[in-house]
Amino acid sequence: MFKLLIRPNFTKLIYSVLGYLEVLFGSFFVIRLMPIKMTNSGMCVVPYVEVDAEFAVLMQGPIVQKNDFTLETLKFYRSIYPNARLVLSTWNTECKTTLEKIKNIGIEVVISEVPEVPGKSNVNLQLKSTNAGLASLGRDTKYILKTRTDHRIYSLDNWLKYLAETCELSTSEAGLERKLIICNLNMYRSRKYVVSDMFMFGRAEDISLFWNISNQIDDTNVVSDTDCFGFHGAETYLMRHFLKVVHWNVTADNVDSSLFLRAYFHLIDKHSLDLFWFKYNRFYDRKYKSVDGGRSEIVSVIDSKAH
Repeated sequence: MFKLLIRPNFTKLIYSVLGYLEVLFGSFFVIRLMPIKMTNSGMCVVPYVEVDAEFAVLMQGPIVQKNDFTLETLKFYRSIYPNARLVLSTWNTECKTTLEKIKNIGIEVVISEVPEVPGKSNVNLQLKSTNAGLASLGRDTKYILKTRTDHRIYSLDNWLKYLAETCELSTSEAGLERKLIICNLNMYRSRKYVVSDMFMFGRAEDISLFWNISNQIDDTNVVSDTDCFGFHGAETYLMRHFLKVVHWNVTADNVDSSLFLRAYFHLIDKHSLDLFWFKYNRFYDRKYKSVDGGRSEIVSVIDSKAH
């Protein structure tokens, strides 16, 4: 009886505090609970057995040990996609015990040495782990989702099938078989010609083409990147390469940027997949963010139309 009384009283207290904070900050507060361990969430997981080894989920980066985040994410993905290929591409410095646990649930593990030169915003680490994972996939792989070890898709829908259907319905300009499916997570309107490098889905040959980039040796494009892209970062190094691969004549204006993005990419909203980024400031999900010396809004799927 005591526990039953505590719960509603605690809920009332939380609501009262949030109501006070809304008045204080002039913003609505919304609490969203996302299970740490999917097996204990009470969610009804239905395996999509028809999604076979033509599909691959390539997760790259260092293993997130806190709350067993990476391990629990891979467990969840394996439970809904028992027949798809799940690949973790990570480093030889990772915990061997955790690696064994990951292998034991049917995950293919690719191990690489950490590059001596990390590059701008660790771009060389991303390139090495991504390409090592891609190299492990054979020609039988038709579709690849490139994601990260600190990301989790919470949706119980058949999102791999959805992404594949969206991909096949798209028509790309010369250079790709189909458009690359990207997510608006960490994409901002103040930036030009740039897509988020965190999440990308597409045909295997298109994904391989995009990521087939040599390591960054030096970082000399600070001024030119700012003039062309609106900022300087790992994404600008990747996009400089891709713009050259597809022979796009860059004019460095918003109209040309929009035409380019619509020609080669299809944008989806992170909320359509319940995509969660386990970052240090995950408690605060905001529409506007201070980036590149000012405040910018996250790119909208409605605003981008056919991206």
